[in-house]
Amino acid sequence: MTVLGIVGPMGSGKTFVLEILGRLGAVTIEADDLSRELLQPGAALTGKIRHAFGEEFFDSEGNLLRGRLAELIFASEQARQRLNDIMYPAMVGLLQERLAQLREATVPPALVTVEAANLYEMGADRLVDYVLNVTASRPVREHRIRTRDNLTVAETKRRLDAHAAAGLDDSPADLEINTDKNAGQLQAQVEALYQRLTGRGT
Repeated sequence: MTVLGIVGPMGSGKTFVLEILGRLGAVTIEADDLSRELLQPGAALTGKIRHAFGEEFFDSEGNLLRGRLAELIFASEQARQRLNDIMYPAMVGLLQERLAQLREATVPPALVTVEAANLYEMGADRLVDYVLNVTASRPVREHRIRTRDNLTVAETKRRLDAHAAAGLDDSPADLEINTDKNAGQLQAQVEALYQRLTGRGT
């Protein structure tokens, strides 16, 4: 079983590449899904977030208001670090558990992909065999983020700049895919990568 970490700056197309790999047969894991699982209402980690940041970041049913918290951490490096100190150890632990379960399956998957822009920052790089860096030009990324998250130009710039300042735009990698191309070209490139990592045709 080969484990591929997928990194890259915000808006680079990591999720799109992950979806293609999933359709080809890879098991896909997203860091955001791990965090959502850990932050269910009433969970121990949710209580730590509530204690660290306050009631204003939760709705009446105990759900974390992720958008509101995102606004804070993109504006404050101190808040971002405080959140990471709480979340990262738990996320790495859950990821390690998931990978162990997959390895112990009767027929382990040929390829498992882990999409996490903060793979290195959270210390999960030790759990993967290879790292793929997904890139795209700044104008393309800005357009994608504004469209996806319904942000203003200023909000988009602030988020991209915050990611760059945190070092998430320049992660070391073994492989690279640029998504400044049409869907057909990107599909072919990802299929070639899948075959290279698994030895299987598409």
